[in-house]
Amino acid sequence: MAKFVKFHTVAAGVNDTNIATYINLDHTNYFVTAATTVILKLKGDQADLAAGTIGLMDDTITITTAGIADTKLVADGLAAVMNGIGFSGKPAVAVGSGFNGASITTITAITAG
Repeated sequence: MAKFVKFHTVAAGVNDTNIATYINLDHTNYFVTAATTVILKLKGDQADLAAGTIGLMDDTITITTAGIADTKLVADGLAAVMNGIGFSGKPAVAVGSGFNGASITTITAITAG
């Protein structure tokens, strides 16, 4: 069963209530962390697959936090969601300002790799 997560666009720590991106977690290759960021790498489209470049043309969502403690909260929260925790009857888990108790300053919309 597909699990969708709703990523709000966040600017200056505030959710943009008009812009959200729904991601099927089955299409997430991996995510990486740094001191103040969590970057999700999403599988490229079928054109990438046909060209043999899957993984090279991944789309990304970047979550910027106030510091490493918040980055770890975001990463741990995403890992839990990817393992199916937090989906009890919800149509989609929302990731936005304050996700998993973290201070999130920005979340970008998907950008092509």
